[in-house]
This record gives sequence, C-alpha cells and structure tokens, in this order.
Amino acid sequence: MINNKYKETPSQSAGIRLLKKGNHRDQELRRLLDAYPDWFEQRSLEADVVCALPEFEKNDWASTLPLTKEECEIETQFSEISDQQEFFAVDKNRQRVESGLIYRWKSRFITKELLDIMPENWSPPKVDRNYEAVQKSDENSIWKRRTATAGLMICKPAFLEERDELKAMWQKLSPTEQPAFPLIRSPIIPVEYFQNIGTRFSDSADYSRELEQFTRKFDQFCDHWCLMRMINWDLPDPKGPSDNKLPWLFPAHRSDGIVDSLIAKSTGLAEQHGFDDLGSWDSYCSIMKIDHWERTINARYVDRPKPRGGTTKLLHVLSNLLGVGFDRVKRLRRWKKQLVNGEIASLKDVH
Repeated sequence: MINNKYKETPSQSAGIRLLKKGNHRDQELRRLLDAYPDWFEQRSLEADVVCALPEFEKNDWASTLPLTKEECEIETQFSEISDQQEFFAVDKNRQRVESGLIYRWKSRFITKELLDIMPENWSPPKVDRNYEAVQKSDENSIWKRRTATAGLMICKPAFLEERDELKAMWQKLSPTEQPAFPLIRSPIIPVEYFQNIGTRFSDSADYSRELEQFTRKFDQFCDHWCLMRMINWDLPDPKGPSDNKLPWLFPAHRSDGIVDSLIAKSTGLAEQHGFDDLGSWDSYCSIMKIDHWERTINARYVDRPKPRGGTTKLLHVLSNLLGVGFDRVKRLRRWKKQLVNGEIASLKDVH
C-alpha cells in the first residue's frame, strides 16, 4: 500500500531523475558492444584491455588509424561513452577499467537537474572557476606523480626484465587459468585465516602448480615495486603515499604532509636501486603517457598498414593531448628508448 502522506520534494524528484539518467547512461556501453561484437572481439585480441581514445574527434585520432567509416563511428561512440562515464578502458569481460594515470577527465556534472537541487549560490561559472583551481593544483598532484612513478619503471631495464619473466610465466598458463587483466595483487590474508578454514592455496585442486607459482611471483613483484596492479603488461599502477607510508619510488613533496625523514629514506632507497632522477618526475609522467598511447595506436587494427605519415600524425596528436611541444614529444620518446637500451642511466644525463 502506498503511503499517501509521503510526497517527493522538488529536490528529491530531481535526484531521482539523475539516478535514472545515470542508470540509462550505464547501459550505453553495453548496447554499443552488443551492437558491434566483432569489433570488440578484434580489439580484445589486440590488447590486454581495450582503451578508449579520449575526445576522439577533437584530438583527431582518426588520422592515426586505418579506419573504415563504420569503425570511425564506433571509435567515436566508444570515446564519447568513456568521456561521459570517465572510464579508461574495457576488459575482456566487458567490465569498465577505471584509472586516472593516463588521462584525467573534467567531470561533466553541470546539468539542469543537478542545478535544481544545488544551493542558490552555486552556478556553472562558479563550478568552472573551482575546476580551474583544482586543475592548477593537479599539476603537482599525487595522481600525476603516480603516473611519473610508472614512467620511471617502464624506463628501467631491471623492472622490464622482471616483468618479461612474469609475462612468460603467464603465457605458459592454460587459457582457462590465465588471470584476466587488470592483474591485481592478491589480498593479504592473515595466516590465522588459513588455519581456521584448514586449507591453503597450494592444497586446492582448483589451481595448478604453475598458477600458484605465477601468483606468488606476481605478488612478490608487486610488493617490491610497490604496485597495486598491472593494468596491462606495459602499464603498471603504482601505489601513492598513504597513512604516513611512502613507496620508495614515489617522488614525494613536503606538501604531501610526509615528514622529511621519511622522504629522505625513500629517496635513499630509490638511489640504491639506481633511480637518482626523481626530480625529473614531470618528464617521466609525459613519457608514460606517450608510451601508452603509442602502444595503443600501434596495436589497434594491427592487421592493416597504418596511414602514410602515421607516426608524425600521432606525435602531433600527443603534443595536443599532453599540452607539450612537438619537439618535446620527440625528445621524450628518444630519452625513453635510450634509458631502456642502457645508453643513458637517468634523465640527469640529458638535462
């Protein structure tokens, strides 16, 4: 029976409309992938996760890819849904992968419905001004420096060697046992838990010895490099500082609220591992983004030749996307190659 004493206020009605709109929007991705299953299957074969290309038309991604008219429309729709819902990629199970490491969105929440339920002193110009302040502070944000930490890793031969060893172990697993990406570090479970349930991972018939070995090796890899997960084999997702804990490779600032002694200890550990250029974190942040997008484009539609002059076109796209000069993009790519090949030990050698 309906309680007639209850009546929605205008604000509550507006909030309900927003929820319905959100639920409707969540279905857009599913409808797109259902409409073009072959497209998604092919993209899934090309990459560990299928990354959306942000603001597809504005950034002119089409100039870098050998697209049919239909594929261009699909990529545009995929990008628009990603921009609206602020997800980074879709995994092979069609689940959204969220990450702010490579691309940061401006939240799209200035809607008439939301303004109806906001205080009177709020307005779109005020929201825009607040966003500009947030964007400015984001220049030194923990997110950006986490991206830089990932960039430091992919330039270090020691990290790449360990990753390649793990990748080889993963490839030897049967397709039914291969953990899906993103690969996440196992939960840390107290020994008492196993004692209570009377079993251990190695005793379970559901897992092969090879999968157990891979899992343990992967967890050790994550612990050593202070990783939460690998989004794909070329994109590590490092931890940031938390609860006065500082990952040894994270380029910390005093503004993070971390005591000087902890920063000094972390920097010392980084130098012991051969990282003496944490001060170049802004360059490493850009290197990570350039490397990711270049790999994404090179793997997309890999069965066809890329457009003529595709590399130059891609560098122009990346220059606009990152807000850095074209020549700067070229230098960062060259430095990354030199670091990986051991031609230079750190970016101190080029500054």
